[in-house]
Amino acid sequence: MDKSSGKKQLAILVSCVAFLFFAIIAGNSLSPKKPIEPVSDRWAVIKSPSGWAEARGAPVSTSLLLMQINNDVKVQLIEDKGDWIKIRAHNGRVGYVRREFLRCL
Repeated sequence: MDKSSGKKQLAILVSCVAFLFFAIIAGNSLSPKKPIEPVSDRWAVIKSPSGWAEARGAPVSTSLLLMQINNDVKVQLIEDKGDWIKIRAHNGRVGYVRREFLRCL
């Protein structure tokens, strides 16, 4: 391999990397932003016979378990979904907790 073909290959490689870099940047800036959850002034604490409640990714018991929240931990109520309440935990994470494990403040 001579110097000129090596320089051409390097130039092509640098061009490809630059193209991918700018494509990723453009894709991130054009992607829709996640809507901000409405802020509520309603609060509750977890009260469960087991000592903790499960927060899930959707309002169904088979949904992905996101976190376990101990009793007496304060959570912000976001949205009522029947037997489930969408909450925001102290760490900012959002999930669904069964209504029966929440006591309003």
